[in-house]
Parts: sequence; C-alpha cells; structure tokens
Amino acid sequence: MVAARAPQAVRCLDSYHLVSWVTDALNKVRRAVEHRPRRQRRPHHRIPAELSVTDHRG
Repeated sequence: MVAARAPQAVRCLDSYHLVSWVTDALNKVRRAVEHRPRRQRRPHHRIPAELSVTDHRG
C-alpha cells in the first residue's frame, strides 16, 4: 500500500525498533531453552575441548 501511494519512499530501520526486534527474538530463544529438561540443555557457549565428560553426554 505504501509503495502505491508513495513510490519514492525509502525503507529504513531505526535503532529503537531494531534493538526491540533483536531483544524479542533473543527472549523467544531463551524461553525455549529454559523450558527444555535440564539434561537436554547443552553448554554451547563452551569450547568442545574444555567440556567435561558429563558435558559430552547427549
């Protein structure tokens, strides 16, 4: 609809909405991970060489 009425309009992002969208996406992922059973959570943030034997179980 905007393109039909204002063909010269340029789409752009403002920092407020960009940060808001990113924060919402991160919260969705965080909630999904927190609701999984603990043993299904994996320490993805750690380097594989630093994982303990219990971290490697899957």
